[in-house]
Amino acid sequence: MLNKDDPHSDGAKPYEPIKIFGFDGNLVALSVMNFFLNAAVSVITPFYPPIALEKGVSQFMIGFIFALNPIGSFSVSMSIG
Repeated sequence: MLNKDDPHSDGAKPYEPIKIFGFDGNLVALSVMNFFLNAAVSVITPFYPPIALEKGVSQFMIGFIFALNPIGSFSVSMSIG
């Protein structure tokens, strides 16, 4: 007879994450994605300001545009957890 208090009484195995170099596979995947996302954003750093100045964007707005990425990341991470 099944015990309703035991979550594994139906014979199902508990979830065991895939291990990559001894770390949780989900954590490794998220860390790699985070690295490549930040690398892609940082590639524009040396090239964007001169192009933006040619288009008439002020220095303040260029700084504000670069500041939005960490501000956005912080606010989204607060809402997601």
